[in-house]
Amino acid sequence: MAAPKVFVSSTCYDLKEIRDNLYEFIDSLGYIPIFSDKNDVFYHPDLHTHEACLKEIESCQLFVLIIGGRFGGKYKYDTTKSIVNAEYSAAKELNLPIITFVSRDVYGNHFMYEKNKDKEIEYTAISDQKYAKNIFEFINSIRRSNINNGLFEFEFARDIKTILKKQFAGMFYDFLWDRKNKIESDKTRSLLRNLTAISEKTEEIIENIYRKVEPEKSEAVLLNIENQTKAKKFWLALTQNLGFSLRKRDQKELEQFVVIKEDDDWVKYFLRTISDMEYTSLDLNNDGKLLYIVRNNSNNSAVPIRWVESNEPFDENPDLVEIIEKGFDAYRQLSQNSRIEIIKEITFY
Repeated sequence: MAAPKVFVSSTCYDLKEIRDNLYEFIDSLGYIPIFSDKNDVFYHPDLHTHEACLKEIESCQLFVLIIGGRFGGKYKYDTTKSIVNAEYSAAKELNLPIITFVSRDVYGNHFMYEKNKDKEIEYTAISDQKYAKNIFEFINSIRRSNINNGLFEFEFARDIKTILKKQFAGMFYDFLWDRKNKIESDKTRSLLRNLTAISEKTEEIIENIYRKVEPEKSEAVLLNIENQTKAKKFWLALTQNLGFSLRKRDQKELEQFVVIKEDDDWVKYFLRTISDMEYTSLDLNNDGKLLYIVRNNSNNSAVPIRWVESNEPFDENPDLVEIIEKGFDAYRQLSQNSRIEIIKEITFY
């Protein structure tokens, strides 16, 4: 059975007891611990040991960084960095989930450093004062990263284990939630495909019937049918491509949900109703799956939208833009009851 590989990066001499505790803990979870001092790294004969360590990270799924009071050995290919610095950079480049721990004493000294950068101070938590700035600026580079910058203090191994349990549980929850959303997204995608495939033929058949049976009413009836089809495509395009799913609601909620104001375009309407929807794929850090609409507490505001699957900017997918814009115009022309029936039809949970 496949299991996640967890690479633990830290200086070894000063954190040996912590590392020993974590090795047993990670192994007890059924994960595969990767510790350079436990002979878990394959040292390829054609590579320097530093390169081998970095290459080993490529096969891992999680990266745990522990920062203590020692700088550690210098990285062979950039002596301004330690090997721990280089391992962190490699994990960040690979976009691995990174969980960082800093010794409480070191973090306290870091706070002092931030307040006294222009002064000569001895930092008691740092074993070699000439590397104090390197360690503190390394911490700063992690804290100031736009993403993947979770950082925790620790005093004992049990502190790290408690936090890792919660972080691993959170990752597992995310996996289950994404799996649920994928199933719903697949349902929506299937509906949209089927609707697109049959709508033209259905419209053709209905048009012929109405023109023959009730020619005086046919234009109005056929326009209503066309609007319903476009309106369904509008909602399916939003739920499929912007990562939303609609929850079930009672009749009173539905009546409120489908209200369109006179000055509404589709963006205004969507921004107003977005708080009534369930988020399924929303990332406010502009990373990975990104929506282009964000609801602000004080006012509604929009930022550039990207489609969930392709990550294309909104304006670079003219076909979907046309479906949404024309679909909303059609949705506006429908009666309240017709709008409600459409919402009911595309609601999955």
